[in-house]
Amino acid sequence: ARSGDVAGAETLAADLDLEARTIAAGVPAESQGWREREAALQAAIRLAIAQKDWDKALAFGRQLARIGQSGGRLKAEIKGHIFCALVQDARSLGEAATASLLKAVLLAYPEGFVAPFSEEGTALVALIEALMTENVDAYARRHLETIRRTIGSSMARPDSELLNSREREIVGHLAEGLSNKVIARRMGLTDHTVKFHLKKIFSKLEVSRRRDAVAKILAGKRA
Repeated sequence: ARSGDVAGAETLAADLDLEARTIAAGVPAESQGWREREAALQAAIRLAIAQKDWDKALAFGRQLARIGQSGGRLKAEIKGHIFCALVQDARSLGEAATASLLKAVLLAYPEGFVAPFSEEGTALVALIEALMTENVDAYARRHLETIRRTIGSSMARPDSELLNSREREIVGHLAEGLSNKVIARRMGLTDHTVKFHLKKIFSKLEVSRRRDAVAKILAGKRA
């Protein structure tokens, strides 16, 4: 679910079996594992963004960054800062937004993480451009350029209007014949989240089977 897509965010919450009060509070149930808790929190952030509840979205973004840091889960920490940047940008807090994005980039480039940024698509492009005008170190600048190229190339591909970067990654795993559980482990997601993405993929590609989704994407790449 992207900004403005309330229905999509609510669907994600439902597919994660999250109670409404859990999403509203942004505090996943303690009985859930860390993947489920972080997925629940991301769903809460996306729902708050979609509903333009900026204060709640920002608080949840900071919470995701904190729990990622405390749990040693770098991708979650990066994603939290990215969400903060998006929210601050939406509130016209330019300096704060670029500062949050820079935090994410400085954490990401040593490990080469690009997907947490590119999966947000064009929503990040203006912020990336703004940050690149500032005095950032050479490694951070190089990583920003990589992120920008990745977003740009994904938008130029024939399937880009259908699938986002995460959905394309899942199709790639489908092409390897992997099960939902294995895909979830590889991507650091829950089974429920993978199922949610598959439903969206099938709907966008107008197919009902995994192999048909793979065939359609491969046909598009050859065209």
